[in-house]
Amino acid sequence: MVPPSPAIGQAERKTAVIAIRIGCWMMTAAALLGSPAEKTPATAPATTTAPSGRKLVVIIEGQCFDTLGVGVEEVKVVAHLKAEDDKLEYLNTASTDKMGDFAILAGERHKGTAVLTFTKWGFKDVTQEVELTTGEDLPPFVDVGLEGAVIAFGVVTDAGSGAPVADAAVKIETGGNQWSGRTDAEGKFRVADLRPGPGMVIVESPGYGRSRLPVQDFADLGELVVLLRPERVVRFKIADDLGRPVAGATVGVAAPATGDMLSGVTDDAGEVVFHGLNADVRELMVHLEHAGHVPSAGYDRTVTLDAEETESSRGLIMIRAATLTGKVTDAQTSDPLGGARVVVGEGMPDSLPATWTDFDGEYRVEGVPPGHNPVTVYRAGNAPELKEVTLAAGEQTQVDFALGAAGEVHGLVVDGEGKPVPQAYVQITQWRSWNTLGLQAMTDDEGKFLLYSAPADPFTIAVSSRGHADLRSQTVQAREEPYKFTLPARSREKEGDGFLSTLNVGDAAPPLDLLTLDGKRLTSDSLKGKWVLLDFWATWCGPCVAELPNMKAVWEAHGKRDDFRMISISLDDSAAALQAFVDKGGLHWTHVFGDAGGARKTAEAYGAHAIPFIVLINPEGNVAEVDLRGPEMAETIGNLINKPKDAEKPEENTAPPTTTQPAK
Repeated sequence: MVPPSPAIGQAERKTAVIAIRIGCWMMTAAALLGSPAEKTPATAPATTTAPSGRKLVVIIEGQCFDTLGVGVEEVKVVAHLKAEDDKLEYLNTASTDKMGDFAILAGERHKGTAVLTFTKWGFKDVTQEVELTTGEDLPPFVDVGLEGAVIAFGVVTDAGSGAPVADAAVKIETGGNQWSGRTDAEGKFRVADLRPGPGMVIVESPGYGRSRLPVQDFADLGELVVLLRPERVVRFKIADDLGRPVAGATVGVAAPATGDMLSGVTDDAGEVVFHGLNADVRELMVHLEHAGHVPSAGYDRTVTLDAEETESSRGLIMIRAATLTGKVTDAQTSDPLGGARVVVGEGMPDSLPATWTDFDGEYRVEGVPPGHNPVTVYRAGNAPELKEVTLAAGEQTQVDFALGAAGEVHGLVVDGEGKPVPQAYVQITQWRSWNTLGLQAMTDDEGKFLLYSAPADPFTIAVSSRGHADLRSQTVQAREEPYKFTLPARSREKEGDGFLSTLNVGDAAPPLDLLTLDGKRLTSDSLKGKWVLLDFWATWCGPCVAELPNMKAVWEAHGKRDDFRMISISLDDSAAALQAFVDKGGLHWTHVFGDAGGARKTAEAYGAHAIPFIVLINPEGNVAEVDLRGPEMAETIGNLINKPKDAEKPEENTAPPTTTQPAK
């Protein structure tokens, strides 16, 4: 919470604080707690009426929040007025609402020093003074930060002998924060000042496998007994495609069974050793990265370990990469063009080898897979360019580009009645037989759109909007005359085209290979036979946060079914912030994060052009519904998963044909 500046006046301070709180609401987990209709006002009315008929006024208001800046509910706030002899005269008591807001009411305004005490189980008590004046129109606003007061304690012992394990490292993660300590000679530990709520206890000691214990609420934990078993040691040897050791390679391993994620660097012999793995680990997912070699696309290699092995050795191959260099210039003036984006490959995923040109227009892309590749260069204000290049492993190839003048594609999107369609999504889907351009636009309130920096030659676009059937593969090219696109209405019972994706109802769902926040691996094979709800979202996305109460309703309605899985795939930048958001919001279903978890790769595979995007997959692995949103989502899903199997097949699309023509 940002404190108001002492230089501004009372009215301005009040306005600033309210604005800050409104802005933070969309970015914190407090937005998840209930629907908008359930929330109490952020500020109490200036006056109210007591049961006796006597009018009451707000003399103090404020907000209580935790170390993450999230409002804390049900904090007891007691207000006293300090007399000249320092005696305290009771004023009133209040309790914070779901946003952490409170208001102290009284029969009249008071002048002097008020003493506020804030108490809630699991948090340290806070006392704060505030000055009152009878002449102010607005009451003073108080921000109060609460620190955790929970104590976690327990004992760590050897699982085989029962002997205490001294000097074991104990780490506790909860609410985005981390506390650590060590066991004493009796194997006991004690960590204080934890915030209440869910989290994780991680215990490590040389020679033992790492223990990770999830905790539902540290406030109700009691004594924790941690049993350590002997470690599993895994040695990797990394070589290139010629059999030579790769020194300095970064090797990341993830153990789905335990949630462990470790990283190491190979020595001169191309070897790296991982200690502390749990004996229960039977499978490791591996990520490899090294300059001059093709990096892994996420944790894309799986290594199986034998149950009886306490030490394992595995060899992995890294393919030597190609290097692409060159210069980008203006086709008319031959001047170098800085700030041009050079991308090798198709589909526009973040994992593709890419770079930017410097002030001299020069670029260098390393880690390029050998073979035949499209290379696309695009820059604002110029037309993009694409060349197909064959690259050899371990070799450097120079390719120069000259960019011409940019073209523009104007258009109008209307519905079947000829009315403008605002916020329709327009995206380039193919150019010169490749999907390499990420150019896109949204229609304005008049249904108009403009694609800047477009190619001069023809390309295809897709036009989508909620509640309408999509248009696919519409061929256009830069010109002065605008295009006109008509989107017929879409019936969910008859048409499955989605506003936010190229998926259709009845399509085979793209394969899944995910690593969850708690380290579990999920694949299409492991999910076969279940209904799977995929939610592509991010905590920084306002519409995504607004959709979470509907997601919680789905979880409450269907989450306990054995044949139903709910997976939120986050496009956030911080795993810790995401975990804190999930914990605070009570989002108890499965969550996936980052490149290591396969989040972006999956979003690209599902064509999730914008978020939130929610899709339902049936037990046969086919798309059952796309573009799910709103309060009716739980009912819609219930109707689908409870429908008899012979009624699951989608009807044929009966939407009238559409045409592409110049706008009148």
